[in-house]
Amino acid sequence: GVTGSACYLVTLDTVSGLDRDTHLQHTMGSSVRELVVVEVISASNQIILAYKDTHDLAVSDILVDTSSNTSYTITVINAEPQIIKL
Repeated sequence: GVTGSACYLVTLDTVSGLDRDTHLQHTMGSSVRELVVVEVISASNQIILAYKDTHDLAVSDILVDTSSNTSYTITVINAEPQIIKL
């Protein structure tokens, strides 16, 4: 069988302070979901985010690192969820 994770590739206003395995919260209405940073691409302010629940992201959405209380704004969604084989 094939295992993998659904992932987004997004561009943020900054990736300063983000590392692999950072947990970010995204709120959509009354729904709060946790996403995990899989990879940080500093040169282009991009991150790959893995998530386990069906959850849509949009440009201008805010992702919050609750451990540092730092907010990151999505400026571009470069790729919608795809399966990355592990």
